Amino acid sequence: MDALSCGFCAAALVRSLSPKDAEAWQQRWRQPTLQVVDIQRYPRQPTVQCGPARFYVAVSDGESVAWLVVPPNTPLENSIAAFDMEIGCCVTLLSHALVTAANGLNVIVALHVEYSNNTLRLLGQPRCDEQLFRLSAQSLLRRRAEEEKSSSGAAALQQPSHPIALRDFVDAPQRALGNWCVTARVVWKGHVYPLNPNGGRLGGGDGDWRGGHAAGSPRVVFRCLLVDECGDALVAAFLGGEGLADRVQLHGCYRLAHGTVKWGVGETGAPTELQFFDRSVEAEVTAAAAASLQTLPRYASELVGEAAQQLCTVAAVIEAAQVGEYVSVAGTVIAVQQVAQIMTKRGRVGRAVITVADGASGSSSGGGVAGPTVDVTLWGEVAESVEPALGERWLFHPCAVQLFQQRKSLSSRSSTMAVRLVARAAHAAATALPETLPSASGGGTALDAPPDAPPLPKKEMEFVVDLPEASPTLPVLARVQEVLPPLLDWVCAECGTTQPRGAAADGRTSAVPVASCVQCSDAQLSPVLHVQVRLSDSICLGLVTFHGSAAEALLEARSVDVACDAAQSPAYVTALCNRLVGVPVLVWVLPCDRADAAAGAPSFMAVQCRHIHYVSGCHTLLSAIEVFAAAENNADGAVDAAPTSPRL
Repeated sequence: MDALSCGFCAAALVRSLSPKDAEAWQQRWRQPTLQVVDIQRYPRQPTVQCGPARFYVAVSDGESVAWLVVPPNTPLENSIAAFDMEIGCCVTLLSHALVTAANGLNVIVALHVEYSNNTLRLLGQPRCDEQLFRLSAQSLLRRRAEEEKSSSGAAALQQPSHPIALRDFVDAPQRALGNWCVTARVVWKGHVYPLNPNGGRLGGGDGDWRGGHAAGSPRVVFRCLLVDECGDALVAAFLGGEGLADRVQLHGCYRLAHGTVKWGVGETGAPTELQFFDRSVEAEVTAAAAASLQTLPRYASELVGEAAQQLCTVAAVIEAAQVGEYVSVAGTVIAVQQVAQIMTKRGRVGRAVITVADGASGSSSGGGVAGPTVDVTLWGEVAESVEPALGERWLFHPCAVQLFQQRKSLSSRSSTMAVRLVARAAHAAATALPETLPSASGGGTALDAPPDAPPLPKKEMEFVVDLPEASPTLPVLARVQEVLPPLLDWVCAECGTTQPRGAAADGRTSAVPVASCVQCSDAQLSPVLHVQVRLSDSICLGLVTFHGSAAEALLEARSVDVACDAAQSPAYVTALCNRLVGVPVLVWVLPCDRADAAAGAPSFMAVQCRHIHYVSGCHTLLSAIEVFAAAENNADGAVDAAPTSPRL
């Protein structure tokens, strides 16, 4: 099998099958040697009309490609089904036959073969007609095309990146040519949405033709608002594995490179968003680079790009916005209705109403505001994540226009961006101060707001004390009963495959289970938090799975920090799990179909988690005691009023 039988495939496709030519054919090609470049099974779902499914093997002689049909119920079929013969192997046809297909071309029927046990890269430079040979994404020809594409992209990535400001994408778009990089702070981070579940598997659905499965980590996409040192803000989309969502955090400062620009289709051609990927985060700007960190403002001053062109004033919304369309508005806050839990068809949802008007920020009240105003209703997590104060200028992008009692209002979506805008003069004053101010206790206070900012009103939060009554919008007060290690999954940065947990040397560690990816052999593996916890509400027990931001909130640590500490100290994971036992937490959960096999308890997926600390915990405990006391009194007939949900 050292050399392929060049010319065999091209001749076999058009060879005449007359009896007098059969002997000459066998004399010319006694035992040809070919390379397997693809394996497919057709039909994928056998039916009575189509008959049994058969393996079709695309073979190459180094110059061209032909189809090799595997007869059913033969040793060769069993070898392919058992993965003994795979793509890349070389095969010698000890005996074969040619059969004419419906299109007039021949296919090869393998009768007796020998094949090698090792797989090779694509041999030669075979060419094939894509209409005749619809190869899968796992074929050697497709792999070679991807390698050529990635090698050309890698050569481009090796070129040095030049820094660029966000406004340059509008004022000097020629600077966006070549490799550029931006240093910016994340001032808003949206929801993390999953992409196609097959996106983490090489080749998608066609690659799993033999009934196997690839343990691929799901690919995700999320959007952020980036602010550079000038206070200019631009929307950015991040596409990659779950590790990327854990790495890019709100208020974090990063140097981003190797991204692409999505340009608008309008006349101005302004950029719609920047797009970054797994390897775009070159570095995280930390406190070690204090000079760079202080120059990055904590709030945006002005939007740039297509989002800035779509920004409307309050007067424009009232006069021209159509009911049902989506608009973006920026205005000064003149009234705030704090978050209140209301009952909707989707359960309890938090709602806040922000009244904004045109005009510069800086007034402390809305008494002197003249002109139109509009109410912006924020729902769910959007309402919980913002705390506007009177006189501040805020941006809401985008919101749906609604009409109630002849008055227009705006309503947020799950993807609505609500951020505070600060004038550039305020940025200049803030950067002149240190990152933190010393406090009486010797610690530091971040400059999240100016010293003269009005105090924020205290919010109340409703929760339940029965685990089965919890929902994604109504948290449960529970206690950590047990933490089940390991705490981390390891995901390949190249193909997104989650490495098997069983390969770890110790089931109670969070060390890297393997040296390289089991799917693509890439050595770059990223840690992702995946924590299973048994929670108790003192009556019921439930198995809750934490991942992403919920896991970080539970452990109060990032996945990278957990991985580093676990590598330095083998007892770190055990100590961390023991420290969490007995800790009270508020958890927003989503019920799962499967149950905990060990304890027979229901399973949940954590949507959000929050620790209860010190004074807040005392208020929560007293509130729960009051509810139980009221319920007892009702049972005895002492109190007529029904108990309500405790509040935090």
